[in-house]
Amino acid sequence: MLKNELIPPGRAKDITGERFGRLVVLGRTHNIGKDTAWLCECDCGNYKVVRTSGLKSGDYVSCGCRRAELNTPDDIKGQRFGRLVALEILDKRTKSGDAYWKCECDCGNITEVSKNRLSNGTTKSCGCLQRELISLRAKKQTKDIAGKRFGIVVAISPTSKRNDANVVWRCRCDCGNEFETTAHNLLRGGTASCGCKKMKHIIALGLNNKGERNPAYNHNLSDEQRATTKFQRTSDRAKKLRQKIYKRDKFRCVVCGKESRKLIAHHLESFADNESKRFNPDNLVTLCGHCHKEFHNTYGYGKNTKEQFNEFTIIQKESCSM
Repeated sequence: MLKNELIPPGRAKDITGERFGRLVVLGRTHNIGKDTAWLCECDCGNYKVVRTSGLKSGDYVSCGCRRAELNTPDDIKGQRFGRLVALEILDKRTKSGDAYWKCECDCGNITEVSKNRLSNGTTKSCGCLQRELISLRAKKQTKDIAGKRFGIVVAISPTSKRNDANVVWRCRCDCGNEFETTAHNLLRGGTASCGCKKMKHIIALGLNNKGERNPAYNHNLSDEQRATTKFQRTSDRAKKLRQKIYKRDKFRCVVCGKESRKLIAHHLESFADNESKRFNPDNLVTLCGHCHKEFHNTYGYGKNTKEQFNEFTIIQKESCSM
């Protein structure tokens, strides 16, 4: 009998007796791979072994009996939603209890989508539609800006290079330099010179001088104070904290979920404006270079907030599901 397979909870948090939908946890059982698993009894009398993550996320709320009950005359089997056709209901649920459906896309791919996202039009394909839109945007970028001026920069011709699906253009600055940048940067006003305007400004203000010659140098700070302010971002404390954040987030971006060679410990409440939260682990999350760049392209640098980050996360995840 399955109950004979129960083992002590060990170091895992004991959730014996807790209810998840129709499932009641009887006790811990042998792991599924490396994941902690629990033996559960369904209200219908059947038993099911489920990972902790499956219970906590709400993906499993029954032994499977609920699927048949949900397959009522008002189900969506065979209905079309954009490029997707609903094939069959799955024994998976969102946290709100919404059922997942196995769907076939017009391109031939099979994907799983919640009924709510199908019904409200949030998800219309397996992702191929989004890729096509990106491709169309790239084609538009290769046609629209040839010969156009952006600040003291003139776009000459597109290259075969891409940066996050944005076309990279060869450009000429009025100072005579030629350089490359994306059409996205040109169109949004992020690139208005090859960098010469910024350098002229720096030279004019003398900001290229280092140390005590720099006009921004604060002579009133002691060496001890300077070590704790000027070098906070590169201090040993900051380095150790970053590694702690990466390890906590399993070396994955918390937005896209991908592993990346370039990880960044991003401050939810911006570093410059919240001195008391600079080294608070709860104020940092792991981002890949792409998501970090996209966030600051959207919300700028400085005076960033946790609310902005939450909004950005929702937008990115909805975009990825299209």
